[in-house]
Amino acid sequence: MSEITYDGFAELYEAEFEGRDLDVLFYARRLQGPRVLVLGCGAGRVPRGLAGPGREVVGLDLSAKMLHIAAQRGGGPRYVLGDMRALGAADLGDAPYDEVIIPNAAFNFLLTRGEQRACLEAVAKRLTPEGRLTLDMPMPDFSLWATASAPERLAWEGVAEGRPVRRLRATTRDRVHQRLDLHDRYVGEHGETLHQTVLRLRLVLPNEAEWMMEGCGLYVESMVGDYNESPVSDSRPRLIVSARRAD
Repeated sequence: MSEITYDGFAELYEAEFEGRDLDVLFYARRLQGPRVLVLGCGAGRVPRGLAGPGREVVGLDLSAKMLHIAAQRGGGPRYVLGDMRALGAADLGDAPYDEVIIPNAAFNFLLTRGEQRACLEAVAKRLTPEGRLTLDMPMPDFSLWATASAPERLAWEGVAEGRPVRRLRATTRDRVHQRLDLHDRYVGEHGETLHQTVLRLRLVLPNEAEWMMEGCGLYVESMVGDYNESPVSDSRPRLIVSARRAD
């Protein structure tokens, strides 16, 4: 797994993503039970959006800094420091969950088959018999996949910690291993580098997602290509997999 925990740039990352809600609205309209677990929850954007009366929402993340921000913002969810590869070691209680959500490419940070299997098998054990896993990943952009690298360009600009910030991104691709490395550099208003990091992801294909689930005690109920529930295609931005326990 890429060991990026966002501790070094949690505020910068969250300033960019805090206002996004299309994914949260998608998850919310599909919720089917009172106990919800969000893996890779970051600063709590998704758990806060899913919290409501009669619902217990728990967010888990590797980054203590992200969870500190989440706790400061309140909103009802409970936050747990932990690793989605080892849910048995996290303080998640004994009761199973009706819904487990892995949003915003968090699963793609698992770079090996062993890590992916550990996560999915752990999730299968935490679901109720009728429970559901929602796995939200980027769909590989095949129009770009032939290009091994792309130079740094502007990817986002906004305000973080009270100052103007821009995020510049260069990209490298390893086609054999389905790897996408995102080289991010945050710069201030005078061009000074505030933080830089490399996010390493392993992209997943639709058929591959089915095999993954079937090998880990789950089966695929549906797959869609965006938050409007359009069919999966190579022209859609997302690969959103819904899976249930096979037993």
